[in-house]
Amino acid sequence: MKHVTVIGKNSFMARLIREKNIGKDWLWLSHNEAMDSDEWLDNTRCVINFSYAPDLRKNKYNAALDIDTKLAKRIQASDIHYIMLSSRMVYGTQDTPLLTESLTPNPQNIYGANKHQIEQNLIEILGQPRVTILRLSNVFGFEPNRASFFGMALTKLAQENCITYDMSPFTKRDFLSTWRFGQDLEYIAQRPTGGIFNLGSGIGLETGRIAQWLIDGYGKGSLLIKDMSIRDIFWLNMQKTRDCFRLPDYTLHDLQQDCTLCGTLMKDYHGE
Repeated sequence: MKHVTVIGKNSFMARLIREKNIGKDWLWLSHNEAMDSDEWLDNTRCVINFSYAPDLRKNKYNAALDIDTKLAKRIQASDIHYIMLSSRMVYGTQDTPLLTESLTPNPQNIYGANKHQIEQNLIEILGQPRVTILRLSNVFGFEPNRASFFGMALTKLAQENCITYDMSPFTKRDFLSTWRFGQDLEYIAQRPTGGIFNLGSGIGLETGRIAQWLIDGYGKGSLLIKDMSIRDIFWLNMQKTRDCFRLPDYTLHDLQQDCTLCGTLMKDYHGE
């Protein structure tokens, strides 16, 4: 029986997913293992790629660094389905905070523009029916010392007993835990369908509540606001994705539990 092959087993999200025993029947490969061998191709029905060149986050598109497009070309002559992990950054600035797949992409930064270019590349190479493009919200996990929203919040909390924001705590954004993302990915990979799909919680959550839940899990701390401006408000419309793949709901309570867990893990990690 053919299986799901995941490229990028050592990436942040892939490692957290594997720790939860998600995708235990999948074949997990590093980027180098996938590129150095063709043996995995014959027994693969679906590819999920977690690998992404760091330079494409900050620099203009460079085909030589585009791992997704290289993988798509390798499977072009087969019937293997491809799942791309894209980003809500592709939407960029819109007239509404509720982001729906039918909106015209309007990326405002290099990362979003590069992800949009790669989306177009894959559709051109494989055809839309063979490509599932997942535009992800803010996917978080236990990530101390990472230069991410949660990483910086957790690190500040441990070092200074204080989370610092340069935005209003009433700013609403969409967050999804890595663990729930992995579970959703299992549903999607079971019967992948071509198209563009949002993947997030679908909840516009005030970022101040995120800070409070992290502090609750850690057991102490405070929130310092340096700037009360509200910007970059967004949440994803999840209706199309849930209807297509029959994903279970991700509730506000689920989100609270996952955030609180990150705070608790930080407490243990920091030896509190």
